[in-house]
Amino acid sequence: MFKHLSKTIFTLSLLLICNASFSQSPGLIISEFFANPLSTDSCREYVELIATKNINFSATPYTVVWSNNGTATSKGWVAGAALSYAFSITTGSVNKGDVVYVGGSCMAATGSKLRSINTKYNNGDGGIGTYNVNGVMGNGGSNADGIAVFDKLLSTIDSSTAPIDAIFYGTGMGTAVISGGTKGLTLPNNDTYTGGVLLSTSYLAPDAVSDSLITASGEYNTTSNTWTTARSWVSRKTVSFASSFVKITSTLSNINSLNKSNTISIYPNPFNQQISVKLDNPNNKITLIRIINLIGVEIISLNEITIKNNKVSIPTTQLKKGIYFIEVTTNNGTFTQKVINN
Repeated sequence: MFKHLSKTIFTLSLLLICNASFSQSPGLIISEFFANPLSTDSCREYVELIATKNINFSATPYTVVWSNNGTATSKGWVAGAALSYAFSITTGSVNKGDVVYVGGSCMAATGSKLRSINTKYNNGDGGIGTYNVNGVMGNGGSNADGIAVFDKLLSTIDSSTAPIDAIFYGTGMGTAVISGGTKGLTLPNNDTYTGGVLLSTSYLAPDAVSDSLITASGEYNTTSNTWTTARSWVSRKTVSFASSFVKITSTLSNINSLNKSNTISIYPNPFNQQISVKLDNPNNKITLIRIINLIGVEIISLNEITIKNNKVSIPTTQLKKGIYFIEVTTNNGTFTQKVINN
């Protein structure tokens, strides 16, 4: 497992360096939440977040929204009333790696609090959400509830705005999905979701059992801005404030990349049925070719390679349509390129 993870990190890191292109940092990611405190929920519910970069919230405001889905509407995260509750973060700052909290003013969390509201008696920020003595964060169940993080000022968020991170939890989607998944609660592109809106098949974290935390474990790399290990979510009784099971890393693997005088050509791109690797320098010798999918799974590995006219042709009929990485290792280093199978 660790060997495979190491290779995945290596491949993604190399791709980023070769193409000089980095994904955007979400800024804040969800690592834990407490949705169902023992006895009365309100003002003790909270969300734990980890900073993936330095943020000055007066310059770059963020918004956290909780959904409480009796029956979701086409307004999605900004439905307000009893269906969603917003926290606007417009002051303060975080540094990369900080563990922080957003939630009710009675929350037990002892770490840094970005925004707290007495949800028993006060409505959500921007008029999004009505106070409730019984709690404003949904407890999951058969109609899934969710948490979303937006890197935007609350007043600029509408029904079509996608969050930069989110998680849904419960025992079923139920009425959280509306219009067959053509409208409703928007999803991020993260380690769990691929954008769009909430569907009946979308991922659900465990249900919010009474007096239990729902916590994530995983690893996020702030240099490549990728999840090197996707989050997995479990229900826990153990409380550990100002720390997290999600690891934040920033070190890339050591990379021996090919210099410009030893380049490799990969074509056609996009490809179909077959793709070729051509050595522009005849002194290079290919020792390994790997084709890897977007989540780091090796699909093809070739180490017995026949080269004709400085070219290797690879049949790809077994590959599904989509984006892949081709990693070519030679006696002079390693080259990686993103390719598309159409």
